[in-house]
Amino acid sequence: MTFTTLLTTLARPRRAALEGWPEGTELTRDDVLVDGTSLARLAEHYPTPRVYVPVGADVTRVDRFWGDAPARTVVLARVEDAVPPLGGESRQAWLDADLGGCVVLLDRARLVGRASAEPARPFTVHPSPGRRGPVVPLPRDLRRGDVLAVPCAGLVAAADLAR
Repeated sequence: MTFTTLLTTLARPRRAALEGWPEGTELTRDDVLVDGTSLARLAEHYPTPRVYVPVGADVTRVDRFWGDAPARTVVLARVEDAVPPLGGESRQAWLDADLGGCVVLLDRARLVGRASAEPARPFTVHPSPGRRGPVVPLPRDLRRGDVLAVPCAGLVAAADLAR
């Protein structure tokens, strides 16, 4: 194996991990940086749910005109509760955001604000009241108060996330 082949192989998982995130995103152990902005710091200083719109997004466009536009935003949502597996079910996590009105990529959700040494385990994420969401891999020690950064397709208004 040549050095060039090795570098190409190492770069592939990184590109795959960034799939679905806005351009200019960097994933770190305990944070997501978009355009150099720390989403963990935003979650420390502002209430959730919160929408981060990347610098290059055209926010003057109305939702119906986005169509197939490649624009992406990021929603910060706080974990209201996390429950261990019960009766063969996966672990459960409830968020403080109603994500039913936007196209979220929950399978790309990342814990921000703290690093977890625990392995990822399947969690059923409840993105809106009374609605069961997908099963996604999240750190086993996910707990109440943790913040998840979730990429979304298109422009999302903060008012659309309120419950």
